[in-house]
Amino acid sequence: MGPSQQASLLRVLEDKKYLPIGETSERQCRARFVFATNTDLRRRVAGQLREDLYYRINVATLTMPPLRSGAAIFGARAVLQSQAERQMAAGRSKSPRK
Repeated sequence: MGPSQQASLLRVLEDKKYLPIGETSERQCRARFVFATNTDLRRRVAGQLREDLYYRINVATLTMPPLRSGAAIFGARAVLQSQAERQMAAGRSKSPRK
């Protein structure tokens, strides 16, 4: 994602407003976002990802095993449960930041 796209996304996340293409007035955004990637975003902060955007989207991390490992047969519920248990054990809150 390019720098201008990152800036636009950060603006939507922080201000909850966006400007549709071809319009002159902003609109309110009432949405929740889920971000998924197959790369380590912490390593991308060095030059490809804005640090402020990284900290805004890095609320909860869920690591899923690759499908080829065979661990995917346990299903998403088991993975989500184990991740929740790990976060609670680490002293993190289950409720998202506001």
